[in-house]
Amino acid sequence: MKRREMIFRALQTGALLTLANPVQLFADKNSKGIFPKGTGNPLRFPPVFNNGGTMALGTANVNVWPGQNTETLSINGSYPGPSVVIEKGSTFTANFVNNYTEPATIHWHGLNVPELMDGHPKDSIPPGGNYTYTFPVLNRAGTYFYHSHADMLTAEHVYKGFAGFFIVDDPAEIGLGLPRGNFDIPLCIQDRRSVNIPQFTYNPFMLDIMHGFLGDAPLINGTPDAYFDLSRTLYRFRLLNGSNARIYKIAFSDNRPFHIIATDGGLKDEAVQVTSFFYHRGEN
Repeated sequence: MKRREMIFRALQTGALLTLANPVQLFADKNSKGIFPKGTGNPLRFPPVFNNGGTMALGTANVNVWPGQNTETLSINGSYPGPSVVIEKGSTFTANFVNNYTEPATIHWHGLNVPELMDGHPKDSIPPGGNYTYTFPVLNRAGTYFYHSHADMLTAEHVYKGFAGFFIVDDPAEIGLGLPRGNFDIPLCIQDRRSVNIPQFTYNPFMLDIMHGFLGDAPLINGTPDAYFDLSRTLYRFRLLNGSNARIYKIAFSDNRPFHIIATDGGLKDEAVQVTSFFYHRGEN
């Protein structure tokens, strides 16, 4: 009851993000850090995976930067990868087909799954092979993700696009009044190197291997210079740091407060009001 009471109280006082006027999300190049309306590129959203279907890994040409094709390593030709949205207590099933030239496996980051379903590097699927992942969804409602986990290839595969959201829903949370549907927004933050645009070239030097492969071109849900028009209402943003190594400072350009209500383990006991926070790799 403590969690329910604290989240409800935070919502009543303006939790998550309450907007007095319609604005745009994400920063641009101007002095105030706000895109003029209609400039930049509209935020893209990955398709939702149909539970029980096929997850086919392979290369695909995707129009990441306008007018330019980027060769990605993707699931079902989608960058970012299709989002899994599933209720707690359900059984998740996906037939993984490896149409790529290297061994691959899928790790379900943060989820409690049986050993043979975990996507451990020792269980990689060879090129041309397939494997059925199936497991009960036991975790609390929250924002998790899946990604490549092949031996010595994980960083490169994820950098090229092999990753996606795994969102666990729980009808028991409906009573909390959290934003849902079009007001529940997943945001995957990644960085790429502008010198390689339009390609996702992964060519780490020794320092990159030691400190992490860092880019200077941010992508939100695979969108460069992204913008997203917001209405005058309450939003929930599910953040995923899908970068190789970069740590981000998350804040609004006008320093307005917002609330952190959850981590990668589900809802917090208390909503925490902040004006910024640092976001490490692989957290959500």
